Amino acid sequence: MKRLLLVCTIAALFSCKKSDNNPNPVNPSGDYMAFSQNSTWTYSTTTDGTAAPDYTLTMTNKDTTINGKSYKVVANSAGPNNYQGKVGADYYRFGKIEPIAPDGIEELYLKADAATGGTWGITLPPTDIPGIGTVNANGTYTIVARDITKTVLTNTFTNVIHVRLIGKASSPLFPGIQFTVLTGNFYYAKGIGMVSYTLETTIPNTPTSTTQVDVKSYSIK
Repeated sequence: MKRLLLVCTIAALFSCKKSDNNPNPVNPSGDYMAFSQNSTWTYSTTTDGTAAPDYTLTMTNKDTTINGKSYKVVANSAGPNNYQGKVGADYYRFGKIEPIAPDGIEELYLKADAATGGTWGITLPPTDIPGIGTVNANGTYTIVARDITKTVLTNTFTNVIHVRLIGKASSPLFPGIQFTVLTGNFYYAKGIGMVSYTLETTIPNTPTSTTQVDVKSYSIK
């Protein structure tokens, strides 16, 4: 049970025009996220072969400031609001995760001007987990490919950036060892946002768990 709790904790720490099977629409700004009011994205989710209810994100007209950055408030049909921001070519998201991050985590999830092979990192604050102890985690992001074509369900997207995230952690359950607990592959389409991602979480002596999230439909205003 402690090992399962650790897997779930680390996964959470490290966790966009109507589609008609045509390439994504032209976006004059060249953004990899649409910040226009009432834009929507509906996603399907499957974990280890079991489907969860679809959820929809809706870009609102509300703004907020977090850590000195301006964020757009994104309504989430499945839970608390999400927050999306952009500074230059850097894209950020922010979210609260109870009880491990009640104050929220800011994530630089995409550096759109980074070349293929470019990397950047995130170090999370130590988190005390009941029954486990203090968990220390960090992640490394890598641009795997740029300007690729990606088919997601029945939709084909162009001008896509592929980002890989490797998450590592250490805990008192495995003293002196830092191990890979998460591998994520994210795909961001120009003019739309995130169109697909896969997360694999694992720790020693625990079966790998795989979550697949795909955009089913979207409406960019």
